[in-house]
Amino acid sequence: MYSEVLREFQAILRITRMSEQLGLTVVDPIWESIDPNPDIRCLLRQFNHMFFKGRLSNVEAEWSKRMTRAAGVCLYYHQTGRCVIRLSEPILKQRPRKDVVESLLHEMIHAYMHVTKKEDDGAHGTVFLHYMKRINAASGANITVKHHFSAEMRALRKHWWQCNGPCGKIIRRATDRTPTMTAAWRRRHGVECGGEFIKIKEPDNYVPRRKRDDDDGQSGRPAKKPRTN
Repeated sequence: MYSEVLREFQAILRITRMSEQLGLTVVDPIWESIDPNPDIRCLLRQFNHMFFKGRLSNVEAEWSKRMTRAAGVCLYYHQTGRCVIRLSEPILKQRPRKDVVESLLHEMIHAYMHVTKKEDDGAHGTVFLHYMKRINAASGANITVKHHFSAEMRALRKHWWQCNGPCGKIIRRATDRTPTMTAAWRRRHGVECGGEFIKIKEPDNYVPRRKRDDDDGQSGRPAKKPRTN
């Protein structure tokens, strides 16, 4: 544990000194060559001291392999005070380092507002915009209210279903989950169209999870309880 903290501190110190010596902004193009795959925990510690007065020392940062609908999210647990920033690995690994930095800073503003109990007049209201503009001016970054990574999100949606009814609607998903009739619009679809969604496309060489389990001789394992959001 101590050696890991020491390595993290040394990495932060090295990047900070390099930034100061060369006069680099946090999104300078040269970082793509020097540090193309940054440790987001190190970046969080560095940016915490640069832009957030050290108030985010207990905030965590981690990659998510399952997030495909957003580049980042800030989770705050009121009962424990725990705050976790998650960045989408599938989306941001397709993007330049600059987008990783700006997505992290965006979520760090949310974390700062949670930790300091700042109230706002919206998800990205007046207070959020104040900090966003201040950090953009100080860092050279271009943090925005929304992440514009729709092309990357579409590219991840490789599982397709099409309605066999009159509407012919196509639904694309990043995961192999058959559309259900739980949402209101799907219930309407059942009434107005009446068709069923049939899978028409999936990634090349894709093997469904059930088939993988059967091939591994694990089909007798008890099914996992469905996860609810």
